[in-house]
Amino acid sequence: MSRTNVNASTAAETDCITVPATINSGKRIRDKKYSCLYCGVAVSQLPRHLTSCHADEVQVQELIAITDHNKRSHLLARLQHIGNHQHNLQALRENKCIMRVVYRPSSKAARDGSHYVLCLHCYGYYGRRQLWKHVRRCPVGTQTSTNADRGKRMKPARAADQILAPKSSREASTMISGMRKDNVFMAIRNDNVVCELARKLLVRAGHSDHHVSYARARLRKLGQLLLQVRRSNANHGDI
Repeated sequence: MSRTNVNASTAAETDCITVPATINSGKRIRDKKYSCLYCGVAVSQLPRHLTSCHADEVQVQELIAITDHNKRSHLLARLQHIGNHQHNLQALRENKCIMRVVYRPSSKAARDGSHYVLCLHCYGYYGRRQLWKHVRRCPVGTQTSTNADRGKRMKPARAADQILAPKSSREASTMISGMRKDNVFMAIRNDNVVCELARKLLVRAGHSDHHVSYARARLRKLGQLLLQVRRSNANHGDI
C-alpha cells in the first residue's frame, strides 16, 4: 500500500479533515488529485480529463482556445481551485475526508485541515500563515481590487473563515450538549446570545476537534461570567 493510500485510510478512520503529505523525493510522482468542477471525479491529469469529458463546456472551450501560456495557466488553476473548493466544502460538512490544497505539506504525516483556508479571489486553499503572501500576488485579486479596497479589508484568513461551511444552530446545540452538566451549562444553553456565539465559533473552527474543545472552554468562561453578573445584579432585577 502506498503512502497516499495509507494517508487516505487514516483520514477515513478518524472524524477529522486531513491534508496528505507530498511523497515526492527527487523523482516526480503524479499522486496529487484534483476534483473536477463539472462531475466531481478526482483525477491527477485535470486538463486531459476536461478536454476529453467536458469539451462542450464554455470555460473548457476557452481553455482549449487560449494560446498565451500565462493566461491558460491562470484559467486552469481557477478551474482546479473551484473544483477542489466544492470538494472541500463537502468535507467540512461531513467532517471526515481529505482536503485538497494548493501546496501539500512536505512532512510524511498528514496534517490537520484546520491549518488551511481558501483565498477569496481564486478559491485555492493555502496554509493560514502563507495565505497573506499569496493574496498580495494572487492574479485574480490584483485584477479586481484597488489600493483603497485593500486597506479596508479584514485579514484574509479571518475573512475566509466566515464563508466556509456555515454551521447550524442544531450543530451548536450538539457542541454545547457535550459540556459538563452544571449550572454553567444551564446558563449557556438557555442564553440565545451565547448559543449564537457558539454557532459562530463553529463556523471558524468546527472542522477541528481541538478547536471545538477550545470553543467549549471559551463558552464556559463566558457562562461563568454570565452567572457572576446575574448574582451581582440579583437584588436590582436588571438581569
